[in-house]
Amino acid sequence: MDSAASAMEKAMEEDDLDAWAAANKRFHKSLLSLCKNKRLLNIGLTFMDQEHRLTWVTLLLRKKPIQSTKEHRDHVNALLEGDAVKARTIYRQHRERALEELMEI
Repeated sequence: MDSAASAMEKAMEEDDLDAWAAANKRFHKSLLSLCKNKRLLNIGLTFMDQEHRLTWVTLLLRKKPIQSTKEHRDHVNALLEGDAVKARTIYRQHRERALEELMEI
């Protein structure tokens, strides 16, 4: 996840939305891979794949994902600190904010 977050940051610096989207997918896939329940993992991967398609379609229709990139980095940092409550809160807020942003399109 850390390398994917770094790749997102680099993509934002280079204004490369394709690279950002690919790193975003790697980030979420690595997060899901922590799940040890295969059935739940497969459901999550299916959902993630559908969401990734939506990300590609809407990426040019919304503002640059600078805030999303920051939220991904904050999430990684919370995990590295071992703060599960903080990580869960950051992730939930990220999902809610991103959903609101997509609903505005």
